[in-house]
Amino acid sequence: MKLTFEQQKVFERALALEKRWLWFSAAIVFLALVFFGWLIWSGNWQNWLLLTMFNSVVVIICATAAGWLFQLCKELHGVLIQLINADAQALAQQYEKKLGLGDSESIEI
Repeated sequence: MKLTFEQQKVFERALALEKRWLWFSAAIVFLALVFFGWLIWSGNWQNWLLLTMFNSVVVIICATAAGWLFQLCKELHGVLIQLINADAQALAQQYEKKLGLGDSESIEI
């Protein structure tokens, strides 16, 4: 399947969004591992204040991640709509060529 220039541009944008989400996920996992490693190494598992702070940090991180994920899904939805529209436009142009329609005439899909 050969992509038009517009479709390729939209596809590259979708890949960039996916890479951004993967880096974000990797950063969250890394930070969680560092924090758990520090808790184990320092022996502060019995410190309730530290665990309470950790729970607060986890809630903030999860809320931020949920917000970013919502924004990413919204952007990805826009990219997919653009890709569908580009496919529909390419199909319409293909039928216009087959039917010999001019610029002034158009067809609806």
